[in-house]
Amino acid sequence: MITAHCIQLLAFHPKPPSETISVFINLITFSGFMFAFGYGVGLSKRSKGWGQRLWPVLLLLVATWVSELAFELLVDKKPLTADLLIPLFTLSRLYGWSEFLASFTVLYLVIAVARPLLLAIGSSWLLLVAAILACFASTFLVISQDLPLLATLVGTRNFASFPILPYLPWFLVGIAFARRPELPHWLEWVVAAVGTGVFAYLVWRHGGELPERFPPSIAWVAGAALPLLIYLVVARGLARLTVPTVLLQPGRHVLAALLLSNLMIFGLRWWQGYRLGAWWWTPILALGLIAVVTVWCALLDWQKTRRPGRQG
Repeated sequence: MITAHCIQLLAFHPKPPSETISVFINLITFSGFMFAFGYGVGLSKRSKGWGQRLWPVLLLLVATWVSELAFELLVDKKPLTADLLIPLFTLSRLYGWSEFLASFTVLYLVIAVARPLLLAIGSSWLLLVAAILACFASTFLVISQDLPLLATLVGTRNFASFPILPYLPWFLVGIAFARRPELPHWLEWVVAAVGTGVFAYLVWRHGGELPERFPPSIAWVAGAALPLLIYLVVARGLARLTVPTVLLQPGRHVLAALLLSNLMIFGLRWWQGYRLGAWWWTPILALGLIAVVTVWCALLDWQKTRRPGRQG
């Protein structure tokens, strides 16, 4: 994700290999976030109190505002006016490279209110299939009106967004796989291959043109199926290994990591513009940003251990 943002925001006329990497990351990232968060909810054993459930919603809302303001000030270089601030603070419009945070703000609110229902759907294949079909049908619902929170739920053509309903199948599938920890069934491999295969066929059939992403089409949402199933198997294998704790920190604070990386990239764009330079600067810069984010996330965990009343 950080690599893709570097390519999109800092590279001037990126080379075809860079564009291919960016497209692949775009395809799997939001769907992968939804899948991973669903998996985490599926593994959780107990419900939290209302305060614990709503606190992350507030934090994500503030993070969304901070990221959107930074984008408008540092990248678009817009003045602070009521025409900017009112739609920004009401989430009537979503601003560049901050749409993830806005959508996850609403997702956390949905989880806080409807967690038992989501778990029930993810635990029943019949309900799961019905929900997936309903969510896929929602891709045809496009409401291009700037109303508060609307673009976080359904598609719009007014600006880029990641509406929850079309992508919700990945969250529910994540719950389903968390509830059944054995290796994926052969039928699941077939379904995943079909989803990605249809995406690949449409790209080939239309001469390299991608299925619609904003608002998302069924082909775009389903296209990540096979890579994400492979990621699941690889991640379960890696979970059996001893991995240095510090390397896990960005995953433990993934949305905080997104906010920090956004602010650094927006700052670099304001400072340097489209001047990333030769193609090999992209992985170097991305690795540097990932290192900074990793250290910062590790410090967040370290700070928790230093709370008053605790030793060491």
